[in-house]
Amino acid sequence: MQSSLKSNLNEGICYITIGKSNLIFSVTDLNGNQLMWLRPTNLKFRGSKQRFSAFAMEQTVFRLVKNLRVINLIKLHFVFSGFFRKWIGRAIGWAFRKQHITFLSYKYRIARPHGLMRPKKKRRL
Repeated sequence: MQSSLKSNLNEGICYITIGKSNLIFSVTDLNGNQLMWLRPTNLKFRGSKQRFSAFAMEQTVFRLVKNLRVINLIKLHFVFSGFFRKWIGRAIGWAFRKQHITFLSYKYRIARPHGLMRPKKKRRL
C-alpha cells in the first residue's frame, strides 16, 4: 500500500491564482487534496510592484520547489486562473523550468470581470 501511494505522489496539480495585488501558488495531489500553498507575501515581498517582480516570482517558485522535492513531487499539471498577464505566465514557467520541474499540461481559466460589455453576437456567413 505504501509503495503505490508513493508512486502516485510523483504527479500533482499546481494552481496559480493571479489577482490584482497578489499571486497564490497552491499545490494539490491528483485527488485534489492540498499539499501546500505559498504566496510572495510569505517571503516578505510587500507592495504590488515587489510581488509581481520577476525576482519575487523566482524566489517564491524556488521555495515552493524546495518543499516539493521533500515529498518527491517533480511532475506538475499547471492551472492558471485570475487576471492573467502573459509575462507573468512566462516568468513563472521559466522559474519552474530552471528548477527542473516536468510540465505535464497547462490550463488557463481566464476570469472575465463583471460590468463590461457583453461579447459580440455570432453572425452567420
